[in-house]
Amino acid sequence: HHQHGVLSMSIIPEGKYNASIAGASFGKSKNGNWQIAIQFTIAADDADAPGESIAYVGTFTDAATPITFEAIRGCGYDGDDLEEFKMLADKGQLPAVVLVIQHETFEGETRARVRFVNRPGGGSFKFKEEMAPAEVRSMPRNALRAVLRPHTTSWTSRASGMSTP
Repeated sequence: HHQHGVLSMSIIPEGKYNASIAGASFGKSKNGNWQIAIQFTIAADDADAPGESIAYVGTFTDAATPITFEAIRGCGYDGDDLEEFKMLADKGQLPAVVLVIQHETFEGETRARVRFVNRPGGGSFKFKEEMAPAEVRSMPRNALRAVLRPHTTSWTSRASGMSTP
């Protein structure tokens, strides 16, 4: 329904977008790695790209799987059954999300790419002075573990309880 020439002209501007989850599918990359594509529809009342479709593509390699699962978590799914996730996505039973879209140029072609999938109201917290990755690595491991452990359980249950408007 778009000609190829037109599609690259009407590229979705960079920014944050409210979107709904339209479905998910699985496939393999050229290198034979499993991938998931999560289809999103940008909100109809959006100023820049109302009703536009865009997909997040995640890969299941050792390095990329945690990033892919962050996107799946951002879709409001806390389980680890990908078939169940796909079923919920296809049926439109997952909550709305906030997409962070950035432009990426690959082989001379610029395209809009879903960089992050966030739950509304969360994930946009910014420190005034953010730690550089090297500084984070220099934190004592056991301190980091102590920080992470108590939050994981209490936060998810509290967040799911609060998600009703």
